[in-house]
Amino acid sequence: MRNCEITGAFDKGLKVSNGGRGRIERSHVHTNRDGGLQATLSGDLIALENMIELNRGTNSANGLAANGPEMGSPVPSRLRTQGNITRWNSLRGISVRSLSEATLREDYVCGNGTPGRDIGFGVGVFDAAGLSAVATAEGLGIVHNLDGGVVIADSSVVDLGGVFSQGLNALAFNGPPGSETPRNLRNVSNRLIPAINNHWEHCGKHVRCNRQAVLTHDVFRQDESGEVLISPPRTGRRRATIEIDSTSPTYASRGELVRIYGRRFDAIEGNAPGGDCDTISEANSCRPPRGNCVLVGREPAEVVAVTPTMLVIRAPFTCFEPTTITVRNGRTRGVARHDFCLVD
Repeated sequence: MRNCEITGAFDKGLKVSNGGRGRIERSHVHTNRDGGLQATLSGDLIALENMIELNRGTNSANGLAANGPEMGSPVPSRLRTQGNITRWNSLRGISVRSLSEATLREDYVCGNGTPGRDIGFGVGVFDAAGLSAVATAEGLGIVHNLDGGVVIADSSVVDLGGVFSQGLNALAFNGPPGSETPRNLRNVSNRLIPAINNHWEHCGKHVRCNRQAVLTHDVFRQDESGEVLISPPRTGRRRATIEIDSTSPTYASRGELVRIYGRRFDAIEGNAPGGDCDTISEANSCRPPRGNCVLVGREPAEVVAVTPTMLVIRAPFTCFEPTTITVRNGRTRGVARHDFCLVD
């Protein structure tokens, strides 16, 4: 499925189940009654560059989910993602549970949860029916979720950097304002969680990250055996040049979402400290310069989402001839440029 709108479903917007396989790209999945996209009962789902938002419901209203095997089957449900925006869903942004496997790359997870329920996390990885789950996350932005950023429970595990993942996730501004309990990463499992080479809310305003502040204010451990490895944490203040690897699509109409993939985008200041998902565009501007400034040709572009390795913008005009995308911010040297409006 590509370039579709899925809305108003009685259950999930799209469910891949009973050993089935599905792939959905660049689609808008919204306002379904009990969740967005789900792989379940040994289903296998690939989700690329979708907008998954405002999906409601009670017990399973996640944006993206992998939800366990078919009865008696050893085959897990599988979820593979890249470049999705999952926001404002009433439960979790991404849920991985019960003999499921997930590989998550460069997804933007913002503003998920419902007040008063205390289960509205950006990403949840946990057991069900005595079966554990496993996930790998790289290049995610997990911000402004109501009850917390990432939660790992039971015997499940997530690699946030250090084993198969390079890390480069941003975990910031999650949980209720003023909470004294760290909410960006909550390990309530008995497993060691690798979370190396990530960006953190409490890293500090210096070139070197304050590791102790991250451990004190960003990371919660319930069990002494459930260690969290964060070293080295990555500061957003490195004086290194932004790099752009690619854009998707390579040309666009006015208002169309464009993904810019690369490195060293400012995923802390760019995610609206003190704001929310609605204020991301204000946190990234060229006039005055703040967060990540993105120009298409000479036109400033509205920034919709920021991770350390992906920016999502709205094209400020319809392409008619080749131009250049330029990205800069106040934390790095120089600017990054990439050809745009190229017809394949």
